[in-house]
Amino acid sequence: MNRLSQRTRFFLLAFCITFFVMAAVSMVVILKVTPPSLQQPQEETPRGAIYYPSQEENLTLLQVITREGQLQEALLIGFYPQAGELPVLVLPAETVLATPQGEMTAQDCYGAGQVQGLMAGLQQTLAITVDRYLLSEEGTFAQLYNQFPPITYEVEAPVTIQEDGIQVEIPQGIQKVDGDQLMRLANYQDYTGGEEERLQVLGELVVEEINQNLLTEDLEAADGTFKAIVNTLESDLAYGDFQIRKEALQFMAALSTAPARQLSLAGHYNQQEGNFYLDESMGDLVQEHYPD
Repeated sequence: MNRLSQRTRFFLLAFCITFFVMAAVSMVVILKVTPPSLQQPQEETPRGAIYYPSQEENLTLLQVITREGQLQEALLIGFYPQAGELPVLVLPAETVLATPQGEMTAQDCYGAGQVQGLMAGLQQTLAITVDRYLLSEEGTFAQLYNQFPPITYEVEAPVTIQEDGIQVEIPQGIQKVDGDQLMRLANYQDYTGGEEERLQVLGELVVEEINQNLLTEDLEAADGTFKAIVNTLESDLAYGDFQIRKEALQFMAALSTAPARQLSLAGHYNQQEGNFYLDESMGDLVQEHYPD
């Protein structure tokens, strides 16, 4: 009986030792084979620590350029960080718009109701919401961009302009364009493509100003840019408009080196009237790129 009991104790002891040895070996094998990422679950980054833009940060801006109080061009500039888009559309003063009083040109809308009249006509015609405006004479438009470094822009063909009895030439090729040169290129009347090409050039120049100078991840520089804009041009933009979009501005600048791009203007001039009629497709295009 004692001998059997002794044998039982030896058996249990040997079994326990073997079990623990095998368990230890198995643990070592598992640790070596299992990827580190599965050995210990990683904590998720708190949702509040990651910024993502909201629809409330969208902004549609109307930039109005005048000469001696007469409308020259209207630019729709969108800021849509959720979509990563910053569209620019240039409309001539002769653009026909729908108004409660009937069809009127953009120039007539501006003449009748100033900026608010033009905004109302654009909103009714294109079925979008215009949130804020910038208003400038051509001289102050050039003055604004002279406050920033010249942009790099490729001039497609040589441009020669008579300015106060002096011939000013802008050669073909890649040029450094400041605010004064920008306005010379934007106002040149002898492009081979006529008025449509002139509007296209203006849009390209504004797009490059945005991408090269105005959009930045440096919030201190962005603050200076905003102050330069509202101190140079007439506007209903408030500092609060900029303040609530600081993170969105950084997001857009980090997302792409060139988020601003020009939308192609589709329409035709009526030679007898001298008015510009938008193609029906423009409504859908604008609503797609300028969301409410």
